[in-house]
Amino acid sequence: MTRWSVSEKQQLLQLVSKYKALDQKPKWAEIQLQMKTKTARQCYDQYLILSKKPSFSNFNHIWTQQEDELLLRLFKEDPFNWESIQVEFPEMSIGQLKNKYHFLRKQQSLNISKSVNFTKQEKNDLAESLKNILGM
Repeated sequence: MTRWSVSEKQQLLQLVSKYKALDQKPKWAEIQLQMKTKTARQCYDQYLILSKKPSFSNFNHIWTQQEDELLLRLFKEDPFNWESIQVEFPEMSIGQLKNKYHFLRKQQSLNISKSVNFTKQEKNDLAESLKNILGM
């Protein structure tokens, strides 16, 4: 990740202000093309920092069980609509929400696999079935 120069920050703010003047949401893919050295995501994240939204000051946020459940519920109601999910978590960036969501999903799948307890005989039967299927 390369640092943002002062001129790049100014250019970014100018590009975003053009969209704001038209009362439109910034089109990060278009802004990226004009920035040339940054990705759309880098432009978006840097804009959040420059606009002083508190989302990036919250890297050490300790999630509560209620927040975890809310995040999972909101995702289930409207999958991949991170901007609408972020409305409920204004202090968090979309990247932070995505990371937390994927962490929770991974944690859930690990808990499910740990909760499946096979007896020794069932494990042997399963292994034998797999050998037969694979032709071993």
